[in-house]
Amino acid sequence: MINEYDKLLDGKSGTVGCPILNTEAIKKLGLQLNGKTQYLNGITVYASDYFNPYDAPTGILEKTSNTYSIHWFSASWMSKNKRLRCAIMKPIHRMLRK
Repeated sequence: MINEYDKLLDGKSGTVGCPILNTEAIKKLGLQLNGKTQYLNGITVYASDYFNPYDAPTGILEKTSNTYSIHWFSASWMSKNKRLRCAIMKPIHRMLRK
């Protein structure tokens, strides 16, 4: 995962969220983007309903019997303009379910 972050150190790549960087690193270990819990090279990658049942773009919370915690995603690392755009788009994403 550190290698994914190293690519950003030039200061030209902008800001990239941890989930994107971590997913790219784990895909190289064979992660299938199927929403299921997977076991890869001695690590467990849990389905999103365990730790992230909140869909930030839509604002929809889908807790399941697997849910252990909820990451509320305040996007504090994003610029104010990006956060405003997300807030404006949330009702549209909710209607379209993404």
